[in-house]
Amino acid sequence: MTIVEACRRLGISRGTATRWLKHGRLRGTKKHHCGAVCADPTACGHTAVWDITEDDVRQALAPSETGR
Repeated sequence: MTIVEACRRLGISRGTATRWLKHGRLRGTKKHHCGAVCADPTACGHTAVWDITEDDVRQALAPSETGR
């Protein structure tokens, strides 16, 4: 799913989702429009889209071991 779809499911803003992706709370794969996976998604300056799976969303909703 797209980052927008994941935001709807998680009830969060796009900015929050981007922070979660950067810090690992939400997992996903950043892909360039040609389909190639970004080697360093947090530093990539190219136009790209996030691919977030249903499992990634479920894991983000699950309580973490650190209590957050």
